[in-house]
Amino acid sequence: MEKLTGFLLLFAMLNVAFAQYKLTPKYFKDGGVLTLEPSPRPTGPITNLVWMLEGNLVAEWFKNKDTGEEVVPLTFYRTFKGRTTMNVTTGRLDIINMTKADMGLYSVEVNSVVQKDRDNAIMIKEVPEPGVVIRPLVCSSAFDGCTLTCDADPAVLVDAGPVTYSWRKGDGDWTEPGKDLDITKEETAEVETFTCRIQNPVSARESRGG
Repeated sequence: MEKLTGFLLLFAMLNVAFAQYKLTPKYFKDGGVLTLEPSPRPTGPITNLVWMLEGNLVAEWFKNKDTGEEVVPLTFYRTFKGRTTMNVTTGRLDIINMTKADMGLYSVEVNSVVQKDRDNAIMIKEVPEPGVVIRPLVCSSAFDGCTLTCDADPAVLVDAGPVTYSWRKGDGDWTEPGKDLDITKEETAEVETFTCRIQNPVSARESRGG
């Protein structure tokens, strides 16, 4: 009974620890840019900043809050040297030429206080060019309605992260009904082209018409 009680207590403590911060996914492509900012945003002057990846130093900067003298100059560590900038006024961190090795949990300490929120950096691929698939295969005014599907290479989509689909009828505005678009008999006669777009956090591509 004591072991069970101890396990339940540990489980409850872990749940509380995880509930103390919000985990936000941050997507990037190979060779792309990752931008991170403290959350919540600092409300007063910043006197020290420390960014970390999985507990390892990425960048740090300290100044004396009384004299304003720089105690630790802006310093970047390991592979982040030469491709990282940090705004000491806002805490914003920008990293270019991102790679798979840069994936992981980023945390920031502002004015000696570790911020509760975390950023989970995830590398994804750019979306492939989609095509418009028509059902039935021949869609005309002879049918009461047809369904158009925004189709793309599933092998690429597996590594493309979260994607959204949108549609444009002729030269109209983009709408987001989803991967499939149902069109009426009247629309097949009035609209010449139906274009779909597939988009993820790092890219967007359109079909060549349909």
